[in-house]
Amino acid sequence: MAHYRTISGLTLPRRIIPFQPNVFTRLQATLMKRILSALLLACSPLVLAQGTDTVALNDLAAARQRYKNAIAHDTQNYLHELEQLKASASLTGDSTLAAAVRTETASLAGTGPARNGLDENDLSSADGLKERLINTTWVWNRKETITLLPDGMAKWNLNGAESFTWRVAGTTPPVIAGTTPKGKSYRMAIDADLKTGKVFEGTLPGRITSQITAR
Repeated sequence: MAHYRTISGLTLPRRIIPFQPNVFTRLQATLMKRILSALLLACSPLVLAQGTDTVALNDLAAARQRYKNAIAHDTQNYLHELEQLKASASLTGDSTLAAAVRTETASLAGTGPARNGLDENDLSSADGLKERLINTTWVWNRKETITLLPDGMAKWNLNGAESFTWRVAGTTPPVIAGTTPKGKSYRMAIDADLKTGKVFEGTLPGRITSQITAR
C-alpha cells in the first residue's frame, strides 16, 4: 500500500490531490487581482493622456489669446501711425498720400474706412459722422481755416497756439458746434455732400464755407 493513503475512510492514490475549496477560492482571488491590475495598467495611460491633453489645450488657448492681444496692440499702434500720416496729408494737401492711408486703414478694418471700430461711412450716427470729418480742413473766414482734429480740437491756421473746439451737434442735417479761441460759440451746418456748408458765429449772419482737403 505504499502507493495509496487513506483519508476519511477512503483509500486514494498518493498522486491524486483531493478537492480543497479554500485553495480554489484563493486561486480565484489571485486571478481577479491580476486581472484588475492588468486593467488598471492598461487604463492609466489613457487617464494620463486625457489629463495631458487638457493641460495642452489650456496652454494652446492661453497662447492663442496672447497672440490675439499682441495683434490688437500692434494694430492699434499702426492705426495711430496712419492717423498721423492722414493728418500730415491733410495739412500738406497731399491727396495721393491721403488716398493711400485710407486704403491701408480700410484693409485693416475689413469693412471700409474705420478707426476704433467705427465706420466713417455711417453718417447716421454722431460717431460715424465724426469719423468722417476728422482731419478735414474747412474755410473759416476768407483765408482762415480750421482743421478738425480727433481729440475734439480744431487747429487754426492763423495761430497754432490757439485752437477751436468742435463736436457733432446733429446728423440730419450734419451740424458741428464749438467755441472759437476767443470763447465765442459757433455752429457749422454742413451740406449732405460734406463738402460745403455755412458757418454761424455768435449772432452774425451765416457765411459760406467749404472743405478744402480731399479725403
